[in-house]
Amino acid sequence: MSDGETGVLLSAEDGLRVFLHEAETALAALTPAARDLETAGRGAAADALRRLQRGAAAARELADAHAEPQARALSVLLEGMALQAEQAGVAVARTHHQEAAEFVTVDAERLSRCVACLTGCAAELGGTAELSWLQARAGDQLELELHVDAMLPAGRTTVPEPPPLLWSACVAGAARLNGRAYVRERTGRRFAATLALRLPLVEQEAPPEPQGRGPHVLIVDDNATNRLVAEAFCEMFGCTSESVEDGVEALEAVGRTAFDLILMDINMPRLDGVGATRVIRDLPGPASRTPIVALTANAEPENVRRYLAAGMQDVVEKPVRAERLGQALALAGSLVEPEGRAEAA
Repeated sequence: MSDGETGVLLSAEDGLRVFLHEAETALAALTPAARDLETAGRGAAADALRRLQRGAAAARELADAHAEPQARALSVLLEGMALQAEQAGVAVARTHHQEAAEFVTVDAERLSRCVACLTGCAAELGGTAELSWLQARAGDQLELELHVDAMLPAGRTTVPEPPPLLWSACVAGAARLNGRAYVRERTGRRFAATLALRLPLVEQEAPPEPQGRGPHVLIVDDNATNRLVAEAFCEMFGCTSESVEDGVEALEAVGRTAFDLILMDINMPRLDGVGATRVIRDLPGPASRTPIVALTANAEPENVRRYLAAGMQDVVEKPVRAERLGQALALAGSLVEPEGRAEAA
């Protein structure tokens, strides 16, 4: 494909990106027309035009999305996708498997945009929609299937067609993730599609030996016993740590010291863990990107979604177990062998 001005040939991916940018720009220019249609009593036509605009914007965001693949906790990825779907008005059927505790290597930003396009296809059909998933180990990879099932409103008799820009972007995004998106069913009032991926698993059984200084962890908890337990576990995993008693002190500590990970209690006086996390995420510079893990006894699904939406990367339920905290440390790339384990083996 040529860029149309210089005659330079573009790759298929770059060509799609150029097309989607131009499509979004052209559709954005029609915003006054949508208002005119609504004023003229053509509300359905105005809604259709706005759906096209939203679809073009989401497709363009997916085309632009790219980050280096990194290790991510599958449980965190799944909760993030669930939150995305619910914000788009798509119900979520949560399933829990042993594999959800695994870590996978993935371009999380591109995956997030791809799922947004997938769920957007279902939501834009105007009826009811649901997201579900299945996962299973396949050697050194994890097979992950994300399913959307949508039902058109009663009275609609046309065979459901997904928004073309959103669906095309989803298919292209899946291919760039080394997966595929396909329609499972499109009959009557039902539309069903799947995003199928094979993600490399990250082995946690043989972590690398620490080089130089171990990870530095900030422990935020108003309970002295909980702080002592977390400090002991951090030492066991070769980490140094500092402890503070609430969110206000956490912000002061982050302002003066660089941390590799923050272990954040939720219910604390003055400023709770969710509020402190939101403030940290709005800070300028590297401090805003510090991984934050919730330590809480309130780990019900609705609470977990709230913590992740605030900017936390993982949730460790109290009472804290060494193995589970080790997985949280691995999220920050900081899991090391507990001191003395090699000799004990």
